[in-house]
Amino acid sequence: FEKFGEMLEMGLKPDEVTFSALLCACCHSGLLNEGQEIFMGMKSEFGVEPRTEHHVYIVKLMGMAGKLEEAFEFVMSLRKPIDSGIW
Repeated sequence: FEKFGEMLEMGLKPDEVTFSALLCACCHSGLLNEGQEIFMGMKSEFGVEPRTEHHVYIVKLMGMAGKLEEAFEFVMSLRKPIDSGIW
């Protein structure tokens, strides 16, 4: 996350790949809250539309944290069809 902060300080704009890397790091470290904050900020702060892989990372984080009901509700709340990889 330190490099992400440095990137922002330099005026660089994060893209889909940046957010995939951040969410992947959250998954490997079990950082549910941080991952959710990053996911929520993608569009609201940076104008980056979440893609399937971003949704998958959030579902994985919730599942790893034992929040299966929340993960299911998250998937069901998605407005467009997501491929079967999310399950």
